[in-house]
Amino acid sequence: MVEALSKLLGDRPALFLLLIYWSIENPTTFEFLRRNAERLRARSPRHSLVFMCNTTEEQTLLEKTQFEAIFVNQNQIVSEKTFRPLPGAAIEFDAVYNAKLARFKRHHLAAAIDGVLYVSYRCPNDMSRSAGRAYLQRTLERSPHHRLANPIVNGLPAPLTPDEVNEAYSRTAVGLCLSPIEGAMRASMEYLLAGLPIVTTPSRGGRDVFLDAEYCLTAAADPRDIRDAVFALRARRIPHQIIRERTLARLEAARRQSQSVLNDVFARHGLELDSAAVWPPAASALTSRPPRSHIGELLKAPGVG
Repeated sequence: MVEALSKLLGDRPALFLLLIYWSIENPTTFEFLRRNAERLRARSPRHSLVFMCNTTEEQTLLEKTQFEAIFVNQNQIVSEKTFRPLPGAAIEFDAVYNAKLARFKRHHLAAAIDGVLYVSYRCPNDMSRSAGRAYLQRTLERSPHHRLANPIVNGLPAPLTPDEVNEAYSRTAVGLCLSPIEGAMRASMEYLLAGLPIVTTPSRGGRDVFLDAEYCLTAAADPRDIRDAVFALRARRIPHQIIRERTLARLEAARRQSQSVLNDVFARHGLELDSAAVWPPAASALTSRPPRSHIGELLKAPGVG
């Protein structure tokens, strides 16, 4: 998107706010990002980049290479209107795991839990159709009480709407986060807003920013440890509404802080813009579309065409 928009804008001044969707806390990923950003900065010196980092570690890495970076964890953009506890819902499963079909998601770590509900999808960049079917089959065969919330079409999970995902959460007791590396893993925030406690493994990427030790446990990447942590959280019997209310308080504080940081960024770049107008972004801005579609929308904005 930045490459396409930068070419469109030519030598007109522009400020790009870039959400980091995947952890850059390893040398290969960071170097790839740095080279691309350097190329853009050299080609379009009037186009400024500001990286919105999911962790303070990412911010430090970027600032050491003279890039402008701020700490704004992307889980702030998850909708508290969509994800919420559903009154009267019956708990049918010990845990839920919302994760795409990909080996790094480590679905096998849930194998020792008696009842698990999976919410999933296939990403072509991670698995072919045949590999996705085989991976899903292995996952569901680990226990007769492991089920998929999605309907299956041609052996693969069909998409669920956000409301359907929230309904799946309402049938479960604990949310699972099992990968060793992420972006910020929006599903972790969805769990919390739906009132679910969380079992996570140690990870990089920022999904732990909004976790609370009272209702979130970090377990070793071992199926038995994951199972024991799920049972321990179930035993605490923390009301869903308490988890949601505490998460909302943290979320609101983080959004206010991010707006303050963004206002400072705008001031440094000479922009008279209230950050509350752009952060958190409207749901329509988060829809995945081809760059050409976004560019067409931008061209309709005053003073851009």
